[in-house]
Amino acid sequence: MFRGSSRFKWHHIYYILAAFDVATISFSLYLHHRILDIYEQSVVVNQEWAERNGRYGELAQLAALVNAPGNDVFASRDVNRESARLEESLRVFEAALLEVRNDLNDHRVENVIEAALMTTVDGVEAGMHRMVTASKQIFAAIEAGDTEVAGTHMAEMDRHYGQVRVGLDVLQGEVRVIQEKNFELQTAAATDVGRYEYLIAGFIVFIVGAVTLYGHKLARKLQSHQTERERLHSELEAAESLTRRYNEELQSTVREQTEGLRVALEKQSELARKNADAYEIIRRTQQELLRKERLAAVGELAAAVAHGIRNPLASIRAAAEVGREDWEEDSTVRETLDDIVTEVIRLEGRVRTVLDFSHPFEPDLSLGDVNDFLEDFAEGIRKRIRQSVRLDVVLAPSIPSLRFDRAHLHEIIEALVINAAEAMNGDGTVTIQSSIEPANGAGFQEIVISVADTGPGIEADRIGQIFDLFYTSKPSGTGIGLAMAKRLVESQGGRIHVVSEPGESTAFRLCFPAVPASTGDSTQR
Repeated sequence: MFRGSSRFKWHHIYYILAAFDVATISFSLYLHHRILDIYEQSVVVNQEWAERNGRYGELAQLAALVNAPGNDVFASRDVNRESARLEESLRVFEAALLEVRNDLNDHRVENVIEAALMTTVDGVEAGMHRMVTASKQIFAAIEAGDTEVAGTHMAEMDRHYGQVRVGLDVLQGEVRVIQEKNFELQTAAATDVGRYEYLIAGFIVFIVGAVTLYGHKLARKLQSHQTERERLHSELEAAESLTRRYNEELQSTVREQTEGLRVALEKQSELARKNADAYEIIRRTQQELLRKERLAAVGELAAAVAHGIRNPLASIRAAAEVGREDWEEDSTVRETLDDIVTEVIRLEGRVRTVLDFSHPFEPDLSLGDVNDFLEDFAEGIRKRIRQSVRLDVVLAPSIPSLRFDRAHLHEIIEALVINAAEAMNGDGTVTIQSSIEPANGAGFQEIVISVADTGPGIEADRIGQIFDLFYTSKPSGTGIGLAMAKRLVESQGGRIHVVSEPGESTAFRLCFPAVPASTGDSTQR
């Protein structure tokens, strides 16, 4: 048996270890709940500022609508209609601006930040009032028949519109700075909490070591008792039976406690896994917020492009449509004017597509023959590339029907062909090819449209980035074309990838699932 103070000391070590284990698990649970609180606060705060940033982006689009009547009146000459448009657009803009102002008043932030945002909002409101005043002066001059004065007021209106846009851009920039500051604070808080996990790991190691030492001490004591029982066997036969029973009970207790510690360690491992999942959710949430900011930037860019291009396109189309009526049906001039009208309509569709890039859209799918489509496309695109660039079309003899959006597919292949011609500096061969290939899964096929060139190719380290939004290697590029192509292909149930040999060639492959024979007629060529 244990004697004196030695028994008392080791008897209490077990309870100390149990208490220490409970404290470790409690502290781990606290860290887990603390990390979840940081995550929830991060999502709520960043979502609020992301929504505000979206409203500021909508203000930019509404400002463009207020500015439009002052420009459109020169073409329509309908002062009453354009004045009504101006008043309606101004009403919507002022309602949205009031909502922004009320939001800043209802959700108090730091005084310095609130003052800066309110000052910017006041500047935007003042600029809008000046722009509206200039628009009304344009209407008055148009009614008086003084186009020169109207043109002067239009320049003044556009200058005030530019000041409004600058103010809105500053407003969004200030919001992004606030979001970055909040993210840095939340990341720092999560990092500080995460450091305590090392302390928990140390506690676990200490518990395991202490249990091992405690078990070793017990084993030594048991061995000593066994030696003493053997030496006193003749005098203590009755005590031997009692001691054996005590040993068995003690071993059972040790096994039970060891099992309890094992379960506790498994729970601790599960908590660590949940903490890692929480960190991953925070990271994915931040990436989603960055993606939404990029889409908001695309929306602003699209609004600016539409504002600057739509009016000239309308004038070109109207002039071509009027001019072609003066020529015979088989006239070369009329054919040229017809081509102009067709290209203007296509370019207007491109503008609409860019405007739709930052918003969800549904493709206009219809069943058609891919080879017929590619032949028609090649005939039209040859007029738009240099004569020094050779365009080959290689069509598979038997291609099933495909359900696709003709306008979007035309836009995608056109962009790839023009990019290929530019990459070859106007000298080389571009090959458009169709084929049918087996897809994943038994009995399934996919239609592949390939656009290949004999240009310098793409470096391996850039392959994984070319479809990223805003990524471009051209000094004058926007980084939107291939990202838009990828989105248009995927919206039709397809996929796009690139195969390139640096210094030799590049091929973009568009893969679409073939329509089963039971749902559409196969086209034999």
